[in-house]
Amino acid sequence: MKKISMRRCVFCAPLVAVLAVLSVSRVEAKGQSAKPAPLVLYTNAAPDSRYDFILEKSKAAGFDIKIMNMGSGDITNRAIAEKNNPVADIIYGVNSVDMEKLVNAGLMHKFEPAWKNKIDQTLIVSSGLYYPIGVVPLVMVYNKNVYTSSTAPKDWTDLAANPAYKGKYNLLSLGGGTARMIIVSILMRYTDPNGVYGISAQGWDIM
Repeated sequence: MKKISMRRCVFCAPLVAVLAVLSVSRVEAKGQSAKPAPLVLYTNAAPDSRYDFILEKSKAAGFDIKIMNMGSGDITNRAIAEKNNPVADIIYGVNSVDMEKLVNAGLMHKFEPAWKNKIDQTLIVSSGLYYPIGVVPLVMVYNKNVYTSSTAPKDWTDLAANPAYKGKYNLLSLGGGTARMIIVSILMRYTDPNGVYGISAQGWDIM
């Protein structure tokens, strides 16, 4: 796939992703009763305004935090790879799909935040292993100086179906969660129990 300038068009899949917070303890893995500071935080929410917010709130609560920023997928893969020698204490901002991978890998510790009752309870699906901290709608937008409502793509599949868009788009890094959530949202339209990985040939052709 070739690259499309960000000045032309920006696409995000029409789905909702949930951010979550969880704990991965180095203490228990090392059999220690106490762990020296700083706490290591893996997040995909920095650097931006949230970076300063995290540091400010952590300091106010008496914690020394070391922040390591990377994509949601990279965080998940790294935490699983480090399972037998954990580095991270806290993971913040990863989507719920990746969180479930961490749960299945046995990395999570149960906890209950003071703000639990302020969360939409229908979004809590982890039995205390992680909690949603926000709902992020991923939407489609376009540059009105380049496209009109009639010429702009209406759906991701338009990029594959319409020759006018050939070579004008690029896939975001698969190290993050957004691109993979977008891909999944497309492929799930083409489920086929007899297809490769449960997806029909048409679905893979769209990809």
